[in-house]
Amino acid sequence: MNQECVNLLKKLTSCCSVSGYEAQARDVFLDRCRPFCNQPGSDMMGSGSVLLPATFGGGVLNYDDESETSELYVGNKSKSTVTIKRTISLGNVVQFASPMTKLSKTVYSGRSFDNKVGVVCVYETLKRLSLQEDIPSTIFGLVPSLEEISSAGAITAIQKIKPFIYINIDVFPATLEELGKGVAIEKGPFANNVLSDFLEKIAITNKIKHTIKILSGETETDMDKVMLQNGGIVVASLGIPLVNLHEPNEIIDISDLNSVCDILFLACKSLYEIPDFIPK
Repeated sequence: MNQECVNLLKKLTSCCSVSGYEAQARDVFLDRCRPFCNQPGSDMMGSGSVLLPATFGGGVLNYDDESETSELYVGNKSKSTVTIKRTISLGNVVQFASPMTKLSKTVYSGRSFDNKVGVVCVYETLKRLSLQEDIPSTIFGLVPSLEEISSAGAITAIQKIKPFIYINIDVFPATLEELGKGVAIEKGPFANNVLSDFLEKIAITNKIKHTIKILSGETETDMDKVMLQNGGIVVASLGIPLVNLHEPNEIIDISDLNSVCDILFLACKSLYEIPDFIPK
């Protein structure tokens, strides 16, 4: 992954972008895409579009004197609930102060890699496609809001864009041993098997590092709701391994993002080769 994308990921993870409050990260994405994308904009749900989807993550603070979260101290590390209430109000948005840190040549730790890494993959793929003279299909880059607490952002955006194909990019909980092995092409009853097999064929033919991840049912991502929109949408999912999911010290191998971008780039150029997407 080039240094530009590493810097973009660092900037995205430094934004305040908990679920439902993703405007800062959305605007960073849109600003980066403006030089080579048409119609960058956002909708009433806060999603940005410029459909290779990615989501944001996080939470909204709520405190309860009797809850187990009373040991979560904000800012001044005070153990006094009264002091905390004087400093912040109900509904204030907070995030852990966990800056992106390089652990080795390609491994990084930090907050909110779920799913800022997906945003970076969308950006890099769109940039590569913009350098091509001929793209056979119209491609939308979508960064939906609210994925962690609903799929409202993705559903409203999909109803507006009305895509035929939706390739979902998200992370999945992994072990340290799974990092650096490439993208996981996810297969199961919800993913269109024609599209999933096509993505796997691209990876094999072009010797792109990848694994196969079997899904027994729903993916617990926007894809589950998107596939039901507009009379049915062809969907597939690419998973990025991530350690310590939803923790302030998530860990990724940046090289896995290369695999995602390589497959997406080649897929967008050649999807027209598939005669139909009726599951076989």
